Amino acid sequence: MSDVLDWLERISELFILKLLTLGAWSKAYEQHRTIKYYEDYLHDKTIDELINIYGRIIDEYLHIQVVDESIMMTTYWLDPNWNNRKKHEIIGSTFGSLVDYQIKIIVHYGSGVDSGEHVYLNGKCRPDFADIRFTLGDGTTLLPYWMESKVDYNYAVFWVKLPSILVYPNITYIYVYYNNMNASTISNGANTFDFFTDMIDGSGIIYNKASFSGGECILSPNGSQPASYVRREVKVGYYHAFRVRSKWYNEYGAWKEQGFGWTDWTGQTPNYYENALLVGTNIYTDGAIVYRYFSNGEYRFMVGNTSGSTYVVISFGWAGDYHILEIRAFPSVIRFALDDDVKASITSNLPPLGVTMNQQIGWYQYAGSGRQYIDWFLIRKYVEPEPAHGSWGDEETKP
Repeated sequence: MSDVLDWLERISELFILKLLTLGAWSKAYEQHRTIKYYEDYLHDKTIDELINIYGRIIDEYLHIQVVDESIMMTTYWLDPNWNNRKKHEIIGSTFGSLVDYQIKIIVHYGSGVDSGEHVYLNGKCRPDFADIRFTLGDGTTLLPYWMESKVDYNYAVFWVKLPSILVYPNITYIYVYYNNMNASTISNGANTFDFFTDMIDGSGIIYNKASFSGGECILSPNGSQPASYVRREVKVGYYHAFRVRSKWYNEYGAWKEQGFGWTDWTGQTPNYYENALLVGTNIYTDGAIVYRYFSNGEYRFMVGNTSGSTYVVISFGWAGDYHILEIRAFPSVIRFALDDDVKASITSNLPPLGVTMNQQIGWYQYAGSGRQYIDWFLIRKYVEPEPAHGSWGDEETKP
């Protein structure tokens, strides 16, 4: 391990020397700061982690050149079948360097001003966005991605997994490739996220009174006990976001409680998943849930541990249509977002740090006439603040 680390550090030193030789003083200083930042904690990393951290440094050393008295990277083209690309900056988080982190990018078919997570392709991509590809800053290393949603001839929402993102204020570069009318999508959720299921069937899922049809999971208890539920063990805790696309029908019945949550399953009754989520107005164990309370029909977001809980009433109407719900778990705050708009943030009664061993993600529909539909579910990395979107480069045309 020490030989590998020495070799990587030597490459970085050669890079700085080359920058100085070329007169790129500010770039050399920036690289020096980056290396010094990493030196404090690199010695307990695995070889793969070291390669990820130093990969961009080595790549820049190999390809740097002087053009018109400025420093530029020599990048290569992904494939001659792709006619255009745009370069994009991802600005690191003050939280620290990140590994295998997912970034959201919204690709627009038409014209507009590129800004933040939005990029406009001026009608040069396929109407169904099947030709969109993402690469590292070298222009050739493909990145895993998943297309969350799309409206043909309008826009598509993508999630892209970056192998590493340097700490703020450093920048990680990626490319968006497009304009190949013969391409087919290679969107793959399983390759992009820490966990992903499109609910095609019940594989790897524990469920009761749930059916799978047309790429959906349907929870329907049909007015009788026990409740309908779906649950899946997940060995993750904080620093993750739990994201689901679902719709709830809330017809009134004797019971009308329904919800989605992340909870500890230790000691729970196997046939009643809702016991791991609620008992009356209190969370039953460590976790976080969003639910409709049976007593008065309120929508609530609740966070708790074995000692107590805190909930926030969410005043909005969204039942009956598909929406994206996301629970974002960070050690100092747990948030609930609806369609990427944060609706509630809770900082008290948080589950203990490191709770992962018996965690379950689950949905439940209490006995009554309600139904719940689940389209897909994923777990992504999450830190605060998240990495930010920087500037977009001009459209480039293949050589």
